[in-house]
Amino acid sequence: MLQLIVSPDSEDGSLKINQDAYLYKMQLLSEQSYSYTVKPKRVIYLHCISGVFNTNDIILNEGGGAEISDVSRLDFNCANNAEVLVFDLPV
Repeated sequence: MLQLIVSPDSEDGSLKINQDAYLYKMQLLSEQSYSYTVKPKRVIYLHCISGVFNTNDIILNEGGGAEISDVSRLDFNCANNAEVLVFDLPV
């Protein structure tokens, strides 16, 4: 469901980046949900590659994006199969 693609320490076989940044790819099936814990002093950028989903009362369609800060958790709910990029960055 959530695959780490880029990280500062090559965690889980991801590509290494010399920044405090994490990039994930998430695939959600229709009616599927997922919770993501956001660490303090982090900001999350979302980009919807395909499909439709919502998180924390924000609905994103294909090509849409959002910046989310000052939350401790994101609750993803999928209305239509969706692929999402999740950028987890320092504030």
